[in-house]
Amino acid sequence: MLRASGTRQRPRNRITGARLPGRPEAIGSAGAEWTGGKWTVAADLYWQSAVDDLGQTGPDQELRNHAGRRAVVNLSARWKATEAVSVFARVENLLGEEYVETPSAPRGLPLSVAAGVALDF
Repeated sequence: MLRASGTRQRPRNRITGARLPGRPEAIGSAGAEWTGGKWTVAADLYWQSAVDDLGQTGPDQELRNHAGRRAVVNLSARWKATEAVSVFARVENLLGEEYVETPSAPRGLPLSVAAGVALDF
């Protein structure tokens, strides 16, 4: 299964014409999922353009100039061991993307790995 979505916007103040803070001009996501036998594997990408916002802080000027901008890749896999037991793993922010937190664009997870067992009953 393939999926994708995107939004392009230019939110403006109706009176002044100024760009509204805290709103990216572009947002998009894409993903693919494959299921074969007892396995399901998925990959997802989320992208957001920079956000004009106040209170920008960050480790370097490049990140501060593009606060809120992000491109995050996530991977996941699930193996259905039995009808009631599944083993899963996921990697979030595979590329270790760093991005500046703003009041309207919160900091996401750093490179993170999770695994576990799920019981369906």
